[in-house]
Amino acid sequence: MTVKAKQDNPILGPKKIIPNLRDDHPDLPGPRRRAASAILDREGLVKRRKRSHRAPPFGDPFANANAPTTAGPSTSRAGRGPAT
Repeated sequence: MTVKAKQDNPILGPKKIIPNLRDDHPDLPGPRRRAASAILDREGLVKRRKRSHRAPPFGDPFANANAPTTAGPSTSRAGRGPAT
């Protein structure tokens, strides 16, 4: 029953399939969510979620801030001529 319900509604997962099965067949004991998940996984009807990757923590943010940086253009407007 669980596999047929998943094939009818491919978007639904076990959390939503089980209440639908219980509404359609109140006289039959339906599977628990973990059992339904295992059934769908065994049949290859679910995809694994992608794991989120956390960025590594930064070190000390002001460790090398002893002097202003010299790379890149100057941020002051002095000496560039009149503003347009």
